[in-house]
Amino acid sequence: MRHVFKQSGIDNKKVVDYVAELLTQFSRVDRIRYPLPGKNKKPMDYLFEMMEALLSAQDPSKFLILVHIGNHALFFSGLYINQSMYFPK
Repeated sequence: MRHVFKQSGIDNKKVVDYVAELLTQFSRVDRIRYPLPGKNKKPMDYLFEMMEALLSAQDPSKFLILVHIGNHALFFSGLYINQSMYFPK
């Protein structure tokens, strides 16, 4: 992975390690879901559920939800890279 990033002009080890870890974690289906704290709470499967949870979340839960949304978006933008090339810049 570092070789591919380096060919693209990205030579930052921390960035490469972060993306590698993200891909490793999100390659497991259960990691795509956001687990809510508490034993009886159902994990959130959809982005709209995570956004809705932000409305009532308190720190640090709010921060953790935002991190998960960001990682979720980064993961899926990598999966659909060909389609994202057509988005306006």
